[in-house]
Amino acid sequence: MFTFEPVTEEYFEVVKEIVNSNDVYNTLENGCGFRTNDEIQEEFFHNDNNRVTYFIKADETYVGLVEYMKRNEKDGCTWLGLLMIHRDYQGYGYGTNAYYMLEDMWKQQGVSSVRLAVIREHEQAKRFWERLGFSFYAQKQSTRGITVDCLEKSFSAPVVLRRGEERDIQEITNIYNDAVLHTTATFDLGVKSIEERMIWFSKYNDRYPLLVAERLGNVIGYACLSPFREKEAYKQTVEISVYVHKEARGMGVAKQLVARIIDMAKEAGYHVIMAGITKGNDASVRLHEQFGFTHVGTFREVGYKFGKWQDVMFYELLL
Repeated sequence: MFTFEPVTEEYFEVVKEIVNSNDVYNTLENGCGFRTNDEIQEEFFHNDNNRVTYFIKADETYVGLVEYMKRNEKDGCTWLGLLMIHRDYQGYGYGTNAYYMLEDMWKQQGVSSVRLAVIREHEQAKRFWERLGFSFYAQKQSTRGITVDCLEKSFSAPVVLRRGEERDIQEITNIYNDAVLHTTATFDLGVKSIEERMIWFSKYNDRYPLLVAERLGNVIGYACLSPFREKEAYKQTVEISVYVHKEARGMGVAKQLVARIIDMAKEAGYHVIMAGITKGNDASVRLHEQFGFTHVGTFREVGYKFGKWQDVMFYELLL
């Protein structure tokens, strides 16, 4: 039988044993293979009602620990701070089972998504969470100054991919104009009107598809294929564009859009897809590299936005 049990002071030594059995994690997290009594006291025995800590039990054996924050005030999300299995019990699926028990509990509580941070160098941990459905959305510095990859999993309604329609123009325009104002993903400097985007929309068809991602009736992202150059010899090469609503980033929407638009490019008989990515947009680079895009060159200082010259890197996918 697999259960959770609240952590209490009387089991301090059990907590210490579980934590200090994971010397590799402790070294990555704190630069030392073990935690002191004071460090364990501070992390696991506190009066913060926003943080929940459980033992993971297999029958009557304490095999691990889990700790999460009910609501992070900075983003309003539930954050999983720790899921740790004692070294002696790793490899038996306890971590996976514990996570799915947590997910079921969160869904019953109405939690729509959960976030977590993984130390950048901890590749095994990242693979574990990706297998459980988590997707990268940002890279940040922890309170200890460690570079971490932030991952997120959404429990909300499924995303539906479909061809863009004229009725989507308002939502597409809203997504694009937010990117104009706040990102270097586009080199437009001023927002676009609905009339301007109607003209833009008219250029897409079976040859140059426009794909939207919809959830609960709302467009939360889109991707399209456009001519790479106008001259006839370029006709088997297209350029990809992907935009996701700011509230839907980190949920794997861009990955779904890119996967489908690549399939559409193959179906249309294209030979090459190009992607222009402004330098510094590391999330977009990682996204495209996941699908086999490779860097083929950089145009230096070809755009001026937000008070500085911007470089554009070109990535290529041979189909």
